[in-house]
Amino acid sequence: MQQWTCAAALCAVVAVACVHGFVTPYDGMKISKSMTFQPGTYVMKEGISIVADGVILDMNGAVLEGTGYRNQGVLIAKHANVTVMNGVLRSYFYGVVVQYAQDVTFYNMDCSNNYVDPDSRGKDPPGLDINCLPDLTDKTNLGGGFFLQNVSAASLSKCNASNNENGFDLFYVESSTLQYCTASSVTGWGVHLHASNDNFITNGQFNHCWRTNLGDAAGVLLAMGSCRNTVTNNEVTECAEGFLIGNQFGWPNNDNTVTHNNFSNAEDNAVIATFSVGNTFAWNDLSYSRVGIGLDYSHDGNIIQGNRLEGCHVGVQIDHGQRNIIIDNTFLSNHDDAIFLHTDLKDHFPATSFPNLGLPIDHTLSTGYTVERNHIESLGWCVHLMATTDSVVRDNLIGSSPANPWTCLADEDCTGTVFAYDPPQKGVNIVGGPYLGGNYWGNYDGTDTNGDGLGDTLVPYTNDGSMEVEGDTHPLIMTA
Repeated sequence: MQQWTCAAALCAVVAVACVHGFVTPYDGMKISKSMTFQPGTYVMKEGISIVADGVILDMNGAVLEGTGYRNQGVLIAKHANVTVMNGVLRSYFYGVVVQYAQDVTFYNMDCSNNYVDPDSRGKDPPGLDINCLPDLTDKTNLGGGFFLQNVSAASLSKCNASNNENGFDLFYVESSTLQYCTASSVTGWGVHLHASNDNFITNGQFNHCWRTNLGDAAGVLLAMGSCRNTVTNNEVTECAEGFLIGNQFGWPNNDNTVTHNNFSNAEDNAVIATFSVGNTFAWNDLSYSRVGIGLDYSHDGNIIQGNRLEGCHVGVQIDHGQRNIIIDNTFLSNHDDAIFLHTDLKDHFPATSFPNLGLPIDHTLSTGYTVERNHIESLGWCVHLMATTDSVVRDNLIGSSPANPWTCLADEDCTGTVFAYDPPQKGVNIVGGPYLGGNYWGNYDGTDTNGDGLGDTLVPYTNDGSMEVEGDTHPLIMTA
């Protein structure tokens, strides 16, 4: 009778398990088939591993909690078509580690409150190495929410990786998507791409990525040849650097598209993209930062378009840049220069010492800029050019107040730089006139004698000699 009762009880347990389909996870668990976890909190030093292709793991609200911020909560290595969703992973070195995998999906995963370098929260934290390698023993630069290495076609959606050292570290990741993800209040990088190409980052929140003394902490970091990525519609505010691209010790990060993001209130640069080619920064809010956008040593086809730069110390600052485009931007109440383009004509990065940078032959120059259709107001110089040659600055509204003497400063070394279409061309200009000529200058006192909307007296306009070149031969007149 007792034997029958035990057998019946066992059958009842099996029947319940089959009905509910829940599995209780255990430490070191290796998962080779799809399953749904029993909800609960489980302390697991080693975490769990996915060891087969095609697994769908629904964590069903289960919390896996590590010990001592070691190891990872979920490990996927050398597998494909894996989905993990609806779980919490905390107190690990990384919540998730994925290596040499493809077609992996993470949905509604909370990997907050994992490793943070204790020194990064101190009064004198270490600086970060933005070119660091994917070394899982690196406790200065790495650790946090998600670590992906040599992964393609990954999808991360509605995942949270806040209150970590880093949010999402992606090394050699291709053709993957982060959407509606969060990594705020981290001491390193919200999203970090290293030699990762053709990825899409959208509708995320990566705020307050910061440490004392800044240390190259950033909301979004692209390093070591991360190219053709799209970063759009993200909120990245109150960071040390909002969006950071590369330095002289890595490979150029080219042809990225960065649009419709909020990078405002950065302590240093809202956007800084050095030593790069062909990047587009368009329709972003870069306001109330020390520098709105800096493109030092960037050249050939970088586009700064339609951005809002209000209340910065410097709006756009480019040292040793060539053939970049600055159009359709709004600069308001910047404390120093709205646009500052300059060079000291010295070769600070010779090709023999920095062959990786691929700098052009004329990299000691500041040359070949197009600056058009911008609305520029500044408490300092609206346009400040130092040794900037063979550039065009025209069809801009510069300093609407007649009392503002800080419209333009251009030194005598700005040879070949022009401030007007000459001759003027038919077309609606920035203040509504019928001709494309020069720029509208708030303190231009000349008059239009023939009704074409272009100034005919006191030309060329040189801002009382502050423009030590020919100046604007066809200044615009505001029409009624």
